[in-house]
Amino acid sequence: MRKQKIQDCDGKQLTKRAVYGDVEVLDELARCFERKLYDFARRYCSSEEDARDALQDAYEAAARHIGGFRGEASIKTWVTTLVISACSRRHRGARNDPKRHVALDHAGLQKSRHLQAPALPDEELARKEKYREIEQQLLKMSETDRAVILLRDGQELSTAETASFLGLSVPAVKSRLHRARKKVRAAVSNPES
Repeated sequence: MRKQKIQDCDGKQLTKRAVYGDVEVLDELARCFERKLYDFARRYCSSEEDARDALQDAYEAAARHIGGFRGEASIKTWVTTLVISACSRRHRGARNDPKRHVALDHAGLQKSRHLQAPALPDEELARKEKYREIEQQLLKMSETDRAVILLRDGQELSTAETASFLGLSVPAVKSRLHRARKKVRAAVSNPES
């Protein structure tokens, strides 16, 4: 009889190892969740360049501070917090840089790596348009509303985790999530408005 092997990408195991200061857990975290973390950073930071830089900053901060990680949240949630902080720092620094504002205005037009080429060109065009509309609607939201919808729907955190993560009450998260989803649905169903 074979011994049951621990899943490499088991978030609970990675979190346990991180609590004990195992720096190598960050390599595994990157391998397991980098796509999701990058997607989150891309949507939260609003540009691919800032997302890549913010993710790198988050990994560096995690490596420096892994000894202080207490495991109150999962390691993935902790790194997501570091990504939010890095994006926010970049956003604050970009407020007075006119070149950055142009990049943000066109962020929704950048090509998504997630779009699979469908069989028909019309389907591909419709999918790209829908994705662009969603990204544009996310950019119009407040940072908090954008964080709520990305953490709940993108990172699949629970309502309680999202509330704790953002320092909000559970009812506030539910209300913001409902409002944000409604805005996204309305933008997708009525792209001219």
